[in-house]
Amino acid sequence: HIPCHTQKDCPRYFCPPPLTPKCINYFCKCNSQKRWGDKKENFSLN
Repeated sequence: HIPCHTQKDCPRYFCPPPLTPKCINYFCKCNSQKRWGDKKENFSLN
């Protein structure tokens, strides 16, 4: 596992394409979103 605080903390090589790494519960996981730019959901810390 790779610890993280934001999605940017997760290295791109962590997931095979077309999966993108995502920071979930302080660890990097693989997400099925195609690109970094397709941000449908925005995480807020409020």
